[in-house]
Amino acid sequence: MRVRATPLVLLIGVLWVIITIFGLVGWWFPALLLSVVLMAAHLVLGAAHDGRIRLDLLFHPILTWAALWLASFWLAEVFARADAGSAPPFTLLGLSPSFACIVLGYWVGGVVTLTLGFFARRRLWMTDEQWVEFSREVARLNESSGAG
Repeated sequence: MRVRATPLVLLIGVLWVIITIFGLVGWWFPALLLSVVLMAAHLVLGAAHDGRIRLDLLFHPILTWAALWLASFWLAEVFARADAGSAPPFTLLGLSPSFACIVLGYWVGGVVTLTLGFFARRRLWMTDEQWVEFSREVARLNESSGAG
């Protein structure tokens, strides 16, 4: 699939502004949902090479991760509203249900999904040749800046 970097970078900038404004006015839940789109755009840019991304890499781990984050945020909102103003009737691993959704889905699930997904598909997002090319480019940039 073709990936155009400029529209994605512009989308990222616009999303940062919208998410910041939403946070300032107290619309945290829509801001959380938009943050998933923001992060997915970053992942697509990072996984694309020469303006292309493979569909299987896009679907897993990127869209799988996005669906997991959206589900964890939605469940956190559901439990937070249900338990508003009172102690929750149960806990998960000693955590309130809404916080457990964030910890387990967003943090643990997100890290595991992306780590295992990119590891399993590592040849799809960076071949050995691309790694060598990237390493040379970094070395060249370090030399030209005097950092190396």
